[in-house]
Amino acid sequence: MECSVQAVLTKKPIDVYSNMTEEQRVQQRERAVSLMCRVYVGSIHYDLNEDDLRKAFAPFGPIKGINLSWDTAALGKSRSHKGYAFLEYNVAESAQLALDQMNGVMLGGKPLKCARPSNIPAALPLIKQITEEASTQPRIFVASIHQDLSETDIRSVFEAFGPIHAVHLSQDVMPGKHQGYGFIEYENLDSANDAVAAMNLFDLGGQFLRVGRAITPPQQTTQPEPVPPEIAAAAAAAAAASRAIAAQDEARAVPRDHSRPRDTHSSHSSSSSRKKHSHSSSSRDRSRRSRSRERSKKEKKKKRDKESKKEADEGEKVDEDDEDGLNAKEKAKKTIEGLKGDLSISQEEEMSITGSNARFMIMQKLAMKDKESSVMVLKNMVSFEDVDEELEAEVKEECGKHGKVKKVVVYQEAQSEADDAEVIVKIFVQFEKSSECEVAIAALNGRWFGGKTIDAAQYEEQRFLRDDLSG
Repeated sequence: MECSVQAVLTKKPIDVYSNMTEEQRVQQRERAVSLMCRVYVGSIHYDLNEDDLRKAFAPFGPIKGINLSWDTAALGKSRSHKGYAFLEYNVAESAQLALDQMNGVMLGGKPLKCARPSNIPAALPLIKQITEEASTQPRIFVASIHQDLSETDIRSVFEAFGPIHAVHLSQDVMPGKHQGYGFIEYENLDSANDAVAAMNLFDLGGQFLRVGRAITPPQQTTQPEPVPPEIAAAAAAAAAASRAIAAQDEARAVPRDHSRPRDTHSSHSSSSSRKKHSHSSSSRDRSRRSRSRERSKKEKKKKRDKESKKEADEGEKVDEDDEDGLNAKEKAKKTIEGLKGDLSISQEEEMSITGSNARFMIMQKLAMKDKESSVMVLKNMVSFEDVDEELEAEVKEECGKHGKVKKVVVYQEAQSEADDAEVIVKIFVQFEKSSECEVAIAALNGRWFGGKTIDAAQYEEQRFLRDDLSG
């Protein structure tokens, strides 16, 4: 009987895995998931470097490391690489998305070749098993999430495909920040499949979401999130207040008669007189309770009628909007604009709804945030020949007159791949505050400098933080 080497290598691990203890199986599975975080990238253009690879593969999730294979024989000359590299992500889901979406993509004029490293044949059966198990779970992975989006925002967007059990964004070391990726667990598999099919490469806030199946186990992500102590205390206080108000309402609805003195002569009365007195007393109490209930019903009915009239008036306004042919996006936009004057900035940022308008509402929210960018871009300030080592310091000193400058980046952008292509110089200046950026733009835009008229404008801060200087 003939048997290939590959068959032997794939058969042996399954036999060994079946004879392991539970603890050994868990460890073996963790090692397999760790290997799944690695991606082989081949056919890399020789003009590309690690930074180019990082920018191309970063949308799928945080990259732990890039090992670009350098040609040691060419160290004495111009250093070059061998055309392949190994990338390692923080999570296996990022690597799987990169394998699915980057294989064959043109980068630097050459199609990339993406695959799993070839030196892990022993782990391939277990990797296949993990992948198959993941396809049966209603849990998905989402990467390239805008930094200004919260778990509540993500829930409101993805709830359009079905009820969600849990949403978890991987938190950054900086408080209040996430790492741009997270997990969503639906209550059924069909919802998860629909979300992957519909939301992958969806443009949300200027970033294309990368959506795929989750591979790693849920761990704490599916557990109910602990309620903060201050929220629990507030909820308890609210419940106590509600009970007190309910008790007061009940007391008002059924008042007790304290005006009549207590009868102490009953011990010397006949049984017939006691029955007669008890019957007349209970009749009076029932009569009082009946009148109190009638008054309470009238008050409640009056209150309901008032609320119904108010809802009817609001419904008429909605019907008028519907008759005018406004679509869902226009209605959501109209709602936002109508509330802007009544809400504070913090309240406006917290606005979120579910349903068909959720994504549009969040897009509006991100658009409003982008207008508050603290980054300025200067164009037509210097030519390519004028760029030197002192330019960055000179720009920082000049812009420092208008506010505190955090960072200055001089970017040279070739307009084509030709050797004699025109090169445009863009200078990006990041201020401490957006108000300082606005002051600098007002002072520098249209200013005459070195025979050129400066073009100063605001630049989207999130693009700048992603090192996207192409705008």
